[in-house]
Amino acid sequence: MAAANAPITMKEVLTLPAIGIGPQFITFTNVTMESDKYICVRETAPQNSVVIIDMNMPMQPLRRPITADSALMNPNSRILALKDVGHGYADISDSEPMKMFERTANLQSNQIINYKCDPSEKWLVLIGIAPGSPERQQLVKGNMQLFSVDQQRSQALEAHAASFAQFKAWVPGNENPSTLISFATKSFNAGQITSKLHVIELGAQPGKPSFTKKQADLFFPPDFADDFPVAMQISHKYSLIYAITKLGLLFVYDLETATAVYRNRISPDPIFLTAEASTVGGFYAINRRGQVLLATVNEAMIVPFVSGQLNNLELAVNLAKRGNLPGAENLVVQRFQELFAQTKYKEAAELAAESPQGILRTPDTVAKFQSVPVQPGQTPPLLQYFGTLLTRGKLNAFESLELSRLVVNQNKKNLLENWLAEDKLECTEELGDLVKTVDNDLALKIYIKARATPKVVAAFAERREFDKILIYSKQVGYAPDYLFLLQTILRTDPQGAVNFALMMSQMEGGCPVDYNTITDLFLQRNLIREATAFLLDVLKPNLAEHGYLQTKVLEINLVTFPNVADAILANGMFGHYDRPRIGQLCEKAGLYIRALQHYTDLPDIKRVIVNTHAIEPQALVEFFGTLSREWALECMKDLLLVNLRGNLQIIVQTAKEYCEQLGVDACVKLFEQFKSYEGLYFFLGSYLSSRILIYILSTSRQLLEPDK
Repeated sequence: MAAANAPITMKEVLTLPAIGIGPQFITFTNVTMESDKYICVRETAPQNSVVIIDMNMPMQPLRRPITADSALMNPNSRILALKDVGHGYADISDSEPMKMFERTANLQSNQIINYKCDPSEKWLVLIGIAPGSPERQQLVKGNMQLFSVDQQRSQALEAHAASFAQFKAWVPGNENPSTLISFATKSFNAGQITSKLHVIELGAQPGKPSFTKKQADLFFPPDFADDFPVAMQISHKYSLIYAITKLGLLFVYDLETATAVYRNRISPDPIFLTAEASTVGGFYAINRRGQVLLATVNEAMIVPFVSGQLNNLELAVNLAKRGNLPGAENLVVQRFQELFAQTKYKEAAELAAESPQGILRTPDTVAKFQSVPVQPGQTPPLLQYFGTLLTRGKLNAFESLELSRLVVNQNKKNLLENWLAEDKLECTEELGDLVKTVDNDLALKIYIKARATPKVVAAFAERREFDKILIYSKQVGYAPDYLFLLQTILRTDPQGAVNFALMMSQMEGGCPVDYNTITDLFLQRNLIREATAFLLDVLKPNLAEHGYLQTKVLEINLVTFPNVADAILANGMFGHYDRPRIGQLCEKAGLYIRALQHYTDLPDIKRVIVNTHAIEPQALVEFFGTLSREWALECMKDLLLVNLRGNLQIIVQTAKEYCEQLGVDACVKLFEQFKSYEGLYFFLGSYLSSRILIYILSTSRQLLEPDK
């Protein structure tokens, strides 16, 4: 059979001589390979050393000057175990080696060739070989010791190779995987050579359904009559047994049924060592020539080979289901239709659940189960189907959505929570949308798991958790549509929108939305106070480039809330706005003193200053102090002209306050011009009172002198 069509493919990944390993060291006693990670070679010439070959970079071996009788690399970590005759085993770990059991009698005087434990480390097996019987000395005998850690008991058997496996056979009433041991033996009895493969469950629980013991013949070609198994590996990925013989034969068997799948010679040179290649579901083998061979399943061909060459349709389907392999699609679909036609809905559900590459895990299958009428008192076939899927693993996106739709309609939200916690549902945006109708918190978890980032961001926004939006977006490298988010929040939560806008303004790299755009969004909804709160915060630095926004916040408040604008102006936090424009708006808003503070032209000042009825007198007096002498006198004149009596006190107070700047004569002249003797009286009374008193006193003294 052409290699391309063979169910098992072989390739050479390395030759030990190519990396400097001498042929005299390519032996069972010098080479070890405890896993697919490392090969260890012990050299004794030209000097004692240990060579460690990392299978990820095999052309860069690590050679260390070490003397040892044996060297092993730990299969799980970078720990090297060494043995010498005088000191036993030593490694760099803290724990001392522990003796697990004594050898049974059948292993005395044997060469030990293998030692394994099952994944739970509850079962151990030791393999040895010994010279053949006198009747057939060339056929090496194989002996095995199986030890139970829990029971502290051993069983002696004949076997050349063995391996453990965890296998879940979906035996009704027993959902736990079974611990299996497979072993191969070749013996000479009564003039006959017998070659067998066995598969047995270990530690079966009494009273519960168990794995049925299996047995099969190993068929050796006539030229290999004295050949024997030297190694066994079990592919956990495909549930296949690989039995490898000394002369390079490979036997492949199905683990569940012990059915022969394939036999071929994979090496013309004797094989002395193998190791499981767990990631690819195959194994490594090393022969005497130093070839490191990798055997893998030909995924495209093994199922067609079993169904076509072996004509074993059931095994082909089972292999396809277990290994998720192509090639059995038509067989699986045909069998599903037969089961459905026979109303064997449970069996049909199990077949669909295990269908290779999910060929039956489709909307059509769901629709088919949905179409079955529900019999009174019976579980709907659709729920049977979903229940079967849940016991097998995780639902796909469509199945998750349809099952969730059922439980949401039945108000069984707790089931959703349990399935999500167990990772039984595939989270999608559509599933999140469905769950959102009953539980926002649960929907958010689904959105996060589905990486439906826009929905996650929107959910955080609805919950007013604006800080989480920024943190999450940074974590996933997402740039949200911040403008859309702000618009969304504005519809229901104006204050939340302010908080979100302020958070954006503090983002690293600057605010993603222009301040003016944000302001306009608030103003479009007549949210003056919110727009003001936002602008007052972001404009605190009082930057020249924000002059337009400073003008804007003052404008909108002068038109709507003049008292707020007045407070802003009183605070003096802005220095780059349009002062003439704001002066005009202050005048219109009746904030005359603010208008006066902004005008720089005399006509404007004279127009506003006459509104003394709306200006606090002291503020107006203080304003006069900011004017030049000429402008101040003109404005004082206008005030007296408009309302002499009403404005007299303001003018008197101003004249008294700034008489030195204005000039006493000018002030007197102003009062005289309006014949305001009352004004003159109050003005001069304060200005001249002390001087006149001195004059009167001195005059009185002069008049009294002659009388003496």
